[in-house]
Amino acid sequence: RASLQLRYQLIHYLYTLLYRSYVYGDTVVRPLHHEWPLDNNTLGIDTQFLWGGNILISPFLFQNQKEVKAYLPPSVRWYEVKPQLKIAPQTGQVTIPDSHPNGPPPIHIRDHSIIPMVTDSQLISTSQDSINIIDLVALPCHHQEGSGELFWDDRESIGTIEAKKFNLYHFEMASNCSMVISVEQSGYSGKAHPELGKLIVVNTVKSVNPIKATLDGKEVSASQVNGNTEIILGITLGDKQGQKYVVEWADSVTKKCDLQ
Repeated sequence: RASLQLRYQLIHYLYTLLYRSYVYGDTVVRPLHHEWPLDNNTLGIDTQFLWGGNILISPFLFQNQKEVKAYLPPSVRWYEVKPQLKIAPQTGQVTIPDSHPNGPPPIHIRDHSIIPMVTDSQLISTSQDSINIIDLVALPCHHQEGSGELFWDDRESIGTIEAKKFNLYHFEMASNCSMVISVEQSGYSGKAHPELGKLIVVNTVKSVNPIKATLDGKEVSASQVNGNTEIILGITLGDKQGQKYVVEWADSVTKKCDLQ
């Protein structure tokens, strides 16, 4: 059940991968050596796989298995998803114990990615209204940057891509503690639109002073929780092509950016 719930939390990321597969021929599920062809350690791995280029899954495959021996390519940062979002303590060859027997498999997210995740961690059906409420999880790279996208249509009709009856949203985080959310493609005319609950920026510098955040110049609530910066967005994304939303945040006193 926990694995199913995590799948639903990532349903929009998967749906966007399927869009990219249809339009560009990208693979939805891929082996590690597709992303790291020059890393010989990835060539023989057949017990781990990627969703797209950003989410690495290292499942428990055998009965009574107590740990997973996994490989996290050290050329990038990796972030753990469970039990909480945080930077992985080590890369390369790692051993992951089964500390949550009834939980989902070990999952790591690659740096420089912004992942749309459904806020409702108990979601188990695409018919629930909460599927439209999304948090953006930003995982900075060494250059404190990240990007991502979100494909959106009615999830029922056939031929929405050919007819351009979909929206495509792009997310771009810069090293100065700002993010631009833009409408790249507009054609969807349905009722349900993506509602952004929070922006969660993982592994930020702990600030002595409160974090001040703005959305299009208007102040919004922000705080640091478990080593991450969380910014309340509370917006429904629109349909106007070229429309942009700008999120900015910094230490309220020193004005310093908390990315690292």
